[in-house]
Amino acid sequence: RASRARDTDADGRPASKKRRTRDEAAEETEDEDLEGLVAADGTTLYLGSAATGRLFDASRHRVGTWDAGRRRATLADGSTLALLESSSNKTPRTTTTSGSTTTEQKIVQAQPLAPPEEYPFKTEPDDHCETPLEAYCDVAPALEWVARHVVGKDRATVRVYDPYYCAGGTTKRLGELGFRTVRNRCEDCYSTWDSVDCDVLVTNPPYSGDHLDRLAARCLSNEGKKPFFWLVPEWAHKRRSIVEAFGPSRRPLYLSPSKRYVYAPPPGARAKTASDTHKKTAPFHSIWIVWAGPQTDALARFCSSPAILAKTGLRVARSRSQLRDLRRRAANSATAKRAAAVSEDHPKTKKKGGKKHHAASKKNVAVLSE
Repeated sequence: RASRARDTDADGRPASKKRRTRDEAAEETEDEDLEGLVAADGTTLYLGSAATGRLFDASRHRVGTWDAGRRRATLADGSTLALLESSSNKTPRTTTTSGSTTTEQKIVQAQPLAPPEEYPFKTEPDDHCETPLEAYCDVAPALEWVARHVVGKDRATVRVYDPYYCAGGTTKRLGELGFRTVRNRCEDCYSTWDSVDCDVLVTNPPYSGDHLDRLAARCLSNEGKKPFFWLVPEWAHKRRSIVEAFGPSRRPLYLSPSKRYVYAPPPGARAKTASDTHKKTAPFHSIWIVWAGPQTDALARFCSSPAILAKTGLRVARSRSQLRDLRRRAANSATAKRAAAVSEDHPKTKKKGGKKHHAASKKNVAVLSE
């Protein structure tokens, strides 16, 4: 009789007679302490287990081995994977309640990454601020919609490009949201831009110099047909170069968050001062300027749906006048809230003295009118 070979798992141990699905195999890793690892090319996120020496992709499917002591990752084909030295934040551990296993889904803000000692391009200290995870969370549904309906891919495979490098936070934070094919390298983007093959551009560009002008020229030229998401100060939508680049025939999509984003510079990126308040936020309101070519109208309808509005809190506008109206309504709402707070701190005059107070007020008005 022909002998039957025993099924074994990836570690050479006998496997169950019942074939396991990839999801069932992935569940076995949920009780391990996993360290987030980013490939040196800044495009892919991996997870390594120091306890078992196993290497997984972001979906927790095993792809190789991980030697934590030597900081060495080896893929299944035997090739060595070069890694970025990033913060070793571990994924949430599973908890067991009433016999069922659950995994915490809360996204934890990563620690700031240290900038390189020297940049291969001219820099300005005020430009060095990392985009917060909150900002990426707000546009993640829209970015996924573009990936599926414009590019024909999903979160894991859509190729995202951020040309402007700060400290590598773009790759890490988008990777936490499932966008695992991200290019954001410490390089002079203007010398390499034309050679980059991407599906969509997502960037928070420097505001100094002519960077906004050059960004608009590249993204909206005849050759620039890629969808893009720009995170810029609200005043940027009125910048002459941006208005002229869009022209009268192209209507961008404006996504305005309900509150200001908080931007933090990488450690050591700015000189220490007596007050560090200015280093933790922006003195302006930020907006996303989005363009998806002929699909921009459909994307706007998606972002305006009640489910997405409730999920992100973004306010949608299709013109500069609509964006202005959003700003005015927000300002009026803020003024009303401040007035209500003041009235609560100063209760109305008691009824007993109300008539005297009213009469005195009328007398004062009469004197002023004279």
